[in-house]
Amino acid sequence: MSLDFTGERYLPSVGGSIELEHMHRYLFASEYVTGKVVLDIACGEGYGCNVLGRVAKRVYGVDIDGSAIAHAANCYPASNLEFRRGDCKSIPLDDDSVDVIVSFETIEHHDHHQQMLAEFKRVMRADAILIISSPDKLEYSDLTGYSNPYHVKELYKDEFEALLAQYFANYELQGQRVVYGSILSAGSHVRPLSTITLGAEGEVQHAAGIRKEIYLVAIASDGDIPEIRSSFYEKPVYESEVVQDLLAEKAEMERLHTEVTQQLGTQLEAKQAVIASQSLALEKLTSELSTLQSELEECKQSNKSLAAEIVAATHQRSKKFD
Repeated sequence: MSLDFTGERYLPSVGGSIELEHMHRYLFASEYVTGKVVLDIACGEGYGCNVLGRVAKRVYGVDIDGSAIAHAANCYPASNLEFRRGDCKSIPLDDDSVDVIVSFETIEHHDHHQQMLAEFKRVMRADAILIISSPDKLEYSDLTGYSNPYHVKELYKDEFEALLAQYFANYELQGQRVVYGSILSAGSHVRPLSTITLGAEGEVQHAAGIRKEIYLVAIASDGDIPEIRSSFYEKPVYESEVVQDLLAEKAEMERLHTEVTQQLGTQLEAKQAVIASQSLALEKLTSELSTLQSELEECKQSNKSLAAEIVAATHQRSKKFD
């Protein structure tokens, strides 16, 4: 069973910014689920559960879409992964049953935020953590003028924080944004992250952390918040893939070379045939012209003889009458 890409739900076959956004979140979350029982709510295609399942004790993937659940169960048949159909307002799990809840790009797709958070607290064990993301309405929609047809209720940053504070004793917020740029890192030494950019007048501008983050990623818990590190997701490019790409490119170049050579050869043969035909026609015309020229010379000679005869006859006649 395959799923169609709608532009909203990420599929592993899709690249670009949406891949960077989604894969980075799950790799970030995977640092906090080792040996844990995890709920991935609104798990979609199931790729995130597969990432988390590499280190987690058990992962429950829950989604409201039955076709997505069937697809995930078929594509990721690991013994520690279990996919169930369910709603974020009515999660098909027992009370106090999970150590970590992962909820990425879920909250903006409905307006039952209070019910969702209350249901999260029901299934979370004491000191369990919630890793949740939400687009910042200011940066995502207001400043861009973009209206996502799949979003029902987006939150501003202060609204998102107020909701987290209402249900959890502690939380920490990070910003996420796909950018084109360069990284300067101190390696293993911890240094504050800052963004450097040029302003409208060419002035250098500095901003703490990520400038104008579009997505907010929070870790919330009634217990202590685990140490959180800023991170950069680099899409891996494996040597075998590079070699395959180069071989594919070489094969394509060879195919194009053969195709062009054949086309040029066909065109050359056609032109040679035209030239040969035109040469035969020219030889025929030349021969006909030569014949006509000979006939013209004969006519000229006949005309000269006839003119001489006329002159002689005229002279003879004149003498007779004299």
